[in-house]
Amino acid sequence: MKDIIDLNVYTELLEFSNKIWTLCKQFNYFDQRTLGIQLVRSVEDTKDRLRKAFVRKLLPKQLGHKTFDEITIISKKLNSYINSIKARSNSKY
Repeated sequence: MKDIIDLNVYTELLEFSNKIWTLCKQFNYFDQRTLGIQLVRSVEDTKDRLRKAFVRKLLPKQLGHKTFDEITIISKKLNSYINSIKARSNSKY
């Protein structure tokens, strides 16, 4: 099994999380404290937090769509990876 750092999906998630961090640093104090922190910490609810940031006009329209598309693709890759690990684990027994 590959080390997690060698996985493409890990690299993509790391790059994506850095983009989110950079975006949230630009929010005003209130928005950082109420939504930005949640968005940065969020793992399972990232799409929901991105929708909220987009609706609240914290993200430019084009960037919001691009970011949402990006997390959708990364999520699919991560789910595929997790499912492959489960399948290998189940096949051993």
